[in-house]
Formats: sequence, C-alpha cells, structure tokens
Amino acid sequence: ILLGFEGEIKLIDFGLASAYVGTHSSIALEGKLLYMSPEQARADDVDARSDLFSLGVVLYEMISGQLAYSRGLDFKELRRAVIECDIKPLQQTAPQCPTPLKALIQKLIAPDPEDRHQTAQELINALLSAMEDSGIREGLGVGPWLSASFSRDYAQLQSALIQDQHTLSGQLNPATATHLE
Repeated sequence: ILLGFEGEIKLIDFGLASAYVGTHSSIALEGKLLYMSPEQARADDVDARSDLFSLGVVLYEMISGQLAYSRGLDFKELRRAVIECDIKPLQQTAPQCPTPLKALIQKLIAPDPEDRHQTAQELINALLSAMEDSGIREGLGVGPWLSASFSRDYAQLQSALIQDQHTLSGQLNPATATHLE
C-alpha cells in the first residue's frame, strides 16, 4: 500500500488471493497466505467477504504495528494459524486504538464469513460511524501534510523524471519514440 505525495492511495501487488483444489485433491494456494481468509486457506469457496477479511488484516497490522500472525512459523504452522484465525485481539496489541475502530477491525477478521461485514458498502458505513463515534473527522488533510513534509523530495523526483525524459527523447529515433507515447 503506497501513499502518494498528494494523499492518494495505491494498491500495488495486493496478490492473487485464491485457493483451489487441484488435480488429485492436492491443494494449491496462490497469493499471500498472511492475508488469506480462513476459508481461502482451507480451499473452500470464497466471496467478497474473503477480500474484506484481507483488508481487515491490513488494517490490524496498520493499527497494531505488528503482523497479525506470529513470526517464525513454517508454512504448515502458518496455514494452521490462518485457518484457526489465531490473531491476538486488538485490545492486547493496540489498546490505544478507539474502541469503535477496534470493534470494526475485529469484525473484519472474524473467522466465520457470516460474522463479518457482508459487503464493502456495509463496511464503509460502519467505518464512517466508527470514525464519528471516535471523534475522527473525514479528510484529515493527509495530502497537504505529505506535500509540505516532502516538498523537497517531490521536487527532486520531478526534476529527475524530467531529466530522464529529456535524456531518453534525445536517444530515441522518431520511429521508436512514437511507441512510447
């Protein structure tokens, strides 16, 4: 998850998060096991609630500052931990987090899909409510803060990109350059 200079959020390589039963009943797992829902790790059918679980794991890690699952687990142990949803409660890992936000994240990472938010819209509504209940207002001004904090870095990056563009355009013949536009 990248945060741009103007506060925009970009998801990069969120991972192919699917689980399926292959030939001869062998289980093939694709994606990032640390972010899979328990049903994915079991190779069960998944739906949008599985993606919401993955988002919940990301939010858990952002709020707590630690991985959702213990470090040092081998693949088999990690898969068991994911299937059993062996995640410490946020009350232990992030007691400073506002209670409404903790409750929202704990619901996202519920082991049973029926106990999670059922749709992204339901999650958005719950998030806005949790923010309001916690006294957090929308539009915290992350973009302006990033621009002010990293204006020198941003200017240097823009200058380097322009220089690279000029260097490349001088090295390309006109026939090749049209393919890069």
